[in-house]
Amino acid sequence: AISEWKKYGLHKSERVVPGSAAAYLLHKGVAGKKLLINVGSAEEVLSKLIKVTEKSQAEIEIATGIPVIKGQIDRYLRTERVGVLKKRCDGLIERIINPARAIYEQAADKYPENIEDAKKNEDEKRMERLLEWWRKKWDEIQRELGEYYNKLCNQETQKDTVDSFRERYISLIQKEMKNLPSRSEKRREDLFGPMIEGFDPQYANFKWREKLHLDVIEMIEDVAKDLSDEILKESDELIMKMSELLWDADINKISSKIIDSRKELHDRLFHGLRTLFLRFARPVAKVLIAAPHGSQQRREIVKELGADMELLDVYYEGRESAYQCLKKFAKYGRELLVDAVLRDKILGIPASIAGSTAISIVSSVADKISESSKDMGKAEMIEEVETDLNALEEYLREAVFSAAGFVAYRKQELYNLCKRFFDKEYSWIHLIQTEFLSGNEKLLAQVPEECKGTTYDTEVCERLKQLRIALDNFKTSLF
Repeated sequence: AISEWKKYGLHKSERVVPGSAAAYLLHKGVAGKKLLINVGSAEEVLSKLIKVTEKSQAEIEIATGIPVIKGQIDRYLRTERVGVLKKRCDGLIERIINPARAIYEQAADKYPENIEDAKKNEDEKRMERLLEWWRKKWDEIQRELGEYYNKLCNQETQKDTVDSFRERYISLIQKEMKNLPSRSEKRREDLFGPMIEGFDPQYANFKWREKLHLDVIEMIEDVAKDLSDEILKESDELIMKMSELLWDADINKISSKIIDSRKELHDRLFHGLRTLFLRFARPVAKVLIAAPHGSQQRREIVKELGADMELLDVYYEGRESAYQCLKKFAKYGRELLVDAVLRDKILGIPASIAGSTAISIVSSVADKISESSKDMGKAEMIEEVETDLNALEEYLREAVFSAAGFVAYRKQELYNLCKRFFDKEYSWIHLIQTEFLSGNEKLLAQVPEECKGTTYDTEVCERLKQLRIALDNFKTSLF
């Protein structure tokens, strides 16, 4: 009993009341016969009670303790019992509320009350997780594009590509040189025809070369344009690779970040190649075509372009010795191909050794002179010009291509595209976020599950909301 009292904050003095129930019954005159037999008469019992308690006759009822017990019982029923019941009820309620609160706290993040806000918050978290994944993936993408570029430009692959472009270039040179407008017999004769005083070989030589020189410069620009188309194709393939690495995202969006436009890239490539080719083709065209062999104008051109001509000698890869020194060929012309004594003297080639290249060149020149050109001055003039045109073609094929640095230019342009791609990481982040939210299947197949979307059970969300309201109301009611 004592432990029970302490449990509810009670003390022994509050529970033990001195008194006698028998005395109370005797005092009230309601004692039964059995009680009277056991305790004695009422006068005797009450007399002893007064003596023990030292109470007066008027206080004898209180001395029996029954009124005090009645008061305590009444107080217990009105106050103490309510507190005990409240504590018991609180205990029962806590056994319900605490688990309910724990359930709510654990489920609230997964099943939010406001689904729209939850989706917004979840999207933000997904983007954060996507960015964490992207940082690692970006390193892989850069490495893979670098490997692709190295494969395009390594020695073995590049050799095949350069050989292919060189063949394309040589084919273009041969075709364009053959079809120079002013080289055709008709255009040539139209040019020579109006001479009033009769045919003047020297004058005709200058006039024809003037036309041919313009044709050659235009031809070189056409060749540069054609080769720029080839590099443009490789650039397109490189940008396609970039799109592939970005999960086939819209190639137009990728391209717009790398280049201003395809036309701008083509114009830039053309301008670059044109500058390179003209840098080396213009000198050889000027020295061989612009002025006749042996003229003062040619000597002045040779003097002006001496350093450029020597540079071309370094890059000449042909077999004909007469072309190994452009300055010598510009000085001696056709004779350096056919005069054995001169070849021996200037080139150190014994007279007994005839150059097969020289023979074929001279033969091709002879074939171009029609039978109608029986005027020796005219025939010699045509032969001289045609020999120089053939020499120009030889230099364009065997020296200018290498000197122009096509290999380095191609490699640098492709590298520039890669570098622009690497520098645009933040643009790709925004692009990938867009692709991710729009459901790019290739991208979604690679991103981790934690980056993907979450669906919400609306019924569970609503029930959790009601639980939260009940918990809030319960908390409010306590105060």
